[in-house]
Amino acid sequence: MILAAFTPVFLWVKYLHERIGMATPFTHLWPAFLAGMAISYPALLIETFLITSPAVSFAWLHDLALVRAVTLDGEFADHFVRAFVLGGLVEEALKLMTVLALLWVFRSTVRPVSLILLAATVGGAFAAVENVLFSANSVHWGHIATLRALVSLPGHVFLGIIMGFFLACAWKGRLRVPMACLAFLVPALLHGTANYLLSLGSPELGAPGVVEALARQSYGFVLIAQALFAVMILARVSWLDSGAAGEGGARQPSMGRRYGGLRRAFWAQVALIIGVFGVINLLLIAAGPTWPVLTLDVNSTFLIGALSLLYALVIWGHAQTPAAGLSTPR
Repeated sequence: MILAAFTPVFLWVKYLHERIGMATPFTHLWPAFLAGMAISYPALLIETFLITSPAVSFAWLHDLALVRAVTLDGEFADHFVRAFVLGGLVEEALKLMTVLALLWVFRSTVRPVSLILLAATVGGAFAAVENVLFSANSVHWGHIATLRALVSLPGHVFLGIIMGFFLACAWKGRLRVPMACLAFLVPALLHGTANYLLSLGSPELGAPGVVEALARQSYGFVLIAQALFAVMILARVSWLDSGAAGEGGARQPSMGRRYGGLRRAFWAQVALIIGVFGVINLLLIAAGPTWPVLTLDVNSTFLIGALSLLYALVIWGHAQTPAAGLSTPR
């Protein structure tokens, strides 16, 4: 369970470290990883207090016209408020404060582009602990942990990339206050929307069939939108790192041919393992519902298999391209 939750985080951090650039030292990433794990418990305490404390009430939010419009005239208003107040505001606020604290600690050595990597690391570590807590309460913890590692964890990483991007823009002095506000508001709104759609699409909630199906599809679109936003941000990394104050366009460290060969071999093996895992899940569906290992429904197993193959293709493509700062052999 621990490996299923934390191994994908290490892979994400390594991938982003190579994709963004190797100028951010690992001595900055380990504190970010530990801090992301540490804030998961305060987040749980705050969310539990807001849910159970009679002194705190969000009943006034239920009467807002916007809330009633998107909750079927208030029928699911409680789930809407919990998704945005607890999942969106509380968790993203703690992540933002953590990244700002890391920025203050490493203020003499951190670069604007490093904020993306720090925020993604904090979000990934937070999601890993969250996955452990969710999986521990399930009989089929292996499938649950895998599904969350393929869906929920990347969502947190994408939100971290988005948060770090707006913080980096604020660092560069372009609309500093609006960008700093967007560093919190955009991830919080995306996180709250995803949580609400996920709860609305859950069969246990008992929403009408059309609403449940639409919520599931919309949840997928939100994750795709987060992924596309993150890809666009990663494409602008060179702009964020150009003309950094006090950096003078510092060059990336150059690495030789031996490192490049080891790196390609590492990512090729990761792609192979994940790809084989995806094929096995798809074969389980072909074997029929009587197969003893098929503990989840067909849709969930197909989603695990399809996403595993997709990640395997992306990782394989990453293995064929040199890392940022990796010197090309002559």
